[in-house]
Amino acid sequence: MEDTRMRSQSETIDLLFHNRLIDEVREHLDSNPDIDLLRLRDRDGNTVLHQLAFEGHIDIIRLFVREAKRRLVKHYRKSLYQRSEKQEIKVWMDLQNSEGFTPILYAAYNGHIDIIKYFV
Repeated sequence: MEDTRMRSQSETIDLLFHNRLIDEVREHLDSNPDIDLLRLRDRDGNTVLHQLAFEGHIDIIRLFVREAKRRLVKHYRKSLYQRSEKQEIKVWMDLQNSEGFTPILYAAYNGHIDIIKYFV
């Protein structure tokens, strides 16, 4: 079971961190409702928000945030999280990778003003 979960998470990271086709990403999210998007990280500590902010994919960032909020509401019913939905999303948006960078820093570095505004 654990091996299957790790493989599924690895496949998800590969797809979500490298695929920029929003319909395929949406389909993968819909078919994998148990993946915890807020805890999903690559080996360097990057979340999907880090990668997408670096590259400037605001539409896919919005998709992930909406989906994360939807999943949080479901998890709150099961009492898996301590903080409110807004607090969890804010913490997720402010997570640092292994180099200490946050998604908003990546967006700023590459001049993605629309993403900076969205995060703020």
